[in-house]
Amino acid sequence: MNESIRSWFDWRGWVLVFSAIAIGLGLAAILSPAFREFIANSTTAAWAAAIATFLAAAIALLVASGESRRRQRDLLAMAALYAAYLAPKLENYRDELLNVCAAGIFIEGESARLTSMKHKLQSIEFDVTLEQVMHLVPLERNAAHRIAHGLAEAQVVCNTIRGITHPHMAYAGRAEELRRKLTHAVEHISVATAACKAHAAKYALPPSGQELYGYP
Repeated sequence: MNESIRSWFDWRGWVLVFSAIAIGLGLAAILSPAFREFIANSTTAAWAAAIATFLAAAIALLVASGESRRRQRDLLAMAALYAAYLAPKLENYRDELLNVCAAGIFIEGESARLTSMKHKLQSIEFDVTLEQVMHLVPLERNAAHRIAHGLAEAQVVCNTIRGITHPHMAYAGRAEELRRKLTHAVEHISVATAACKAHAAKYALPPSGQELYGYP
């Protein structure tokens, strides 16, 4: 049984089953004199009404549950679309931030380290918006929230580095402090990007030889 048939039967199939049972009981009541006489009893009629109410509620719950699962699948598919689009940008941004983190490690002097980090930041461009990240909320491992946190923290650190106009006046350990904060932001982005790639891979399958060249 393929995935589409299985997902259809998850709720539509059970709705049909319960509906068939309810219709069958109704036909039995109409066509069978003995059944109508049995139903005529007040106690039996009360039980029959209760059962009918239960079946109606069960059918309504099944329909609502099925619609909820369908909406969830649609949200996951939309999240995969954004994940496939954003993952490469996030990976590139992460790598550029790692270069900034590594810029001053092997340089002597606080001023030289900060100047090197500032220089690395000049070439970084990033165009991912919070509105785009919001579409990743359905993903596992809180990917959207980790990305938002990492991007916000990285932006604060990067703005701080860019705003240092007199690196020679920075206190000892300033470059290491900023590098540590930026590394923390990168860790959030890196883990969340891996979750984006894993989810996107479920939908954005690589083309097969048959699709590309007409043979398996």
